[in-house]
Amino acid sequence: MGAAASSNVAAPASSSHVAAPASSSSHVAARRLRLVPVVAPRPIAPLARSVNAGIAPTALTLGLPVAKYAAFAAQGYSNTWLNDLHLSDECLEPFVSKHKLDLLVQEGALKIGDELYMEVDVSVEEGEMQVVEKVAKIISVNARSHPDVEVYDLRGNVIATIGECKGPTEIVQELKRRRPELAGQDIRQPWKLLFVYSGGRWMGTLKKVRQSLHRWQIEMAAWRAWKDENGVE
Repeated sequence: MGAAASSNVAAPASSSHVAAPASSSSHVAARRLRLVPVVAPRPIAPLARSVNAGIAPTALTLGLPVAKYAAFAAQGYSNTWLNDLHLSDECLEPFVSKHKLDLLVQEGALKIGDELYMEVDVSVEEGEMQVVEKVAKIISVNARSHPDVEVYDLRGNVIATIGECKGPTEIVQELKRRRPELAGQDIRQPWKLLFVYSGGRWMGTLKKVRQSLHRWQIEMAAWRAWKDENGVE
């Protein structure tokens, strides 16, 4: 059931090794960098012992208590649902979502004001250092749920606005065009390159945000099917 405890912070794998040198603190501050904290998982009893409510777990269904699904239906999607139920990211692994950026916005997985970060190599007095740097932000959304995205330079200045952004590839390509130091950035997996900071919380990579929404939709579809099969209103 993949019900192990989950960290409240989704941090890039390498971020735990990043530390700003003491002599370059003002230099780093000028770049408006945000270092991702690493928080130890909390020990929590596994969920899903209460599957007696009727929905059996399968390879793609967690089998949460029926009351949880009813609450989801009433409240709508929350991008913190995995953490709220203390579920690990393992439940996102059995499938690969193909959801596009506009659907993530439409369903509330991404919102106006959400910031996008990327691991970037920067030069400091001591040499090269990898940091997690703010590179873009969703500033508005049109009627078709396509977001307008601001792109930033290494000092946090807006250097471009992507209207009706279709996906992360556009963002990374614009960064490569506008920022010479990122010209060599590999963009073959842009969903894994960008990290989402939303509502004061790290949500993980854009890929994880997409997978989380899709997983929630799978769960809700299983719940609706169970209700139909059992004549539950």
